Amino acid sequence: MFQIITTTDTEHKAKALAQLSLSKKLAACAQISGPISSLYPWNGRIQEESEWKIDFKTTDEKTKSLMQLIEENHSYEIPEIIVTKIVDISPNYKKWIFDTLSLERGAGAEV
Repeated sequence: MFQIITTTDTEHKAKALAQLSLSKKLAACAQISGPISSLYPWNGRIQEESEWKIDFKTTDEKTKSLMQLIEENHSYEIPEIIVTKIVDISPNYKKWIFDTLSLERGAGAEV
């Protein structure tokens, strides 16, 4: 299991990426939070922007495809795409993710 994080500059764009990932069955869940304050250097100066953060939950098999979908549909020149391996997860939630993504494995599959 993996969690993939990205940010966007509008809530509408965050919801569009979340909906697209769910409709393509690349994520079982997409949680949007925001606005958050982001500060970062860009084009020689420190930028301060409001952004919306999306946390996607997915499986090993879907991670690369979800990363590609985010990259291809993101409005940023260099989108943040951070992948974190989930080292432990409740068996029922894990089963729900696999069931939601129509995979053959259930609660006994490797994390």
